[in-house]
Amino acid sequence: MKIIKWALTLLMIAMMVLISGCISPGNGNNETIYIDIGDVIPDAVCTARVIKDRVLVIHKTGCMACDVALPRLREVEQELGMNFEYINTVEAEGFERLEELKIMPYRVPTVLIKCKAYAVLTKDEYKALITG
Repeated sequence: MKIIKWALTLLMIAMMVLISGCISPGNGNNETIYIDIGDVIPDAVCTARVIKDRVLVIHKTGCMACDVALPRLREVEQELGMNFEYINTVEAEGFERLEELKIMPYRVPTVLIKCKAYAVLTKDEYKALITG
């Protein structure tokens, strides 16, 4: 019985460390990276996946936070004369694109700017991160 308790305790600790981001699965160029808000994808991985200088907007139809972030991002995109890549996780093409990039977000919206993951921000905050 003590062995089972120890095994469960170790399993719980390992899961908590993994979830907290202390261990990031898939840090290699060929592995899927699971990203959460605030995570930074390593520079070499970003370069290899050709996303270093791009803005990726990972969202989901019906997501209330996405409904707040998307109009702000579209305004910033238009004002800066840029083309962001919008990836809708509900659509098969969006999910396939994430598989191709080998990136899976823990939550939506996830906005990758300079390979760092952000959530809902103000329009000015998005603009400052992109241009700064």
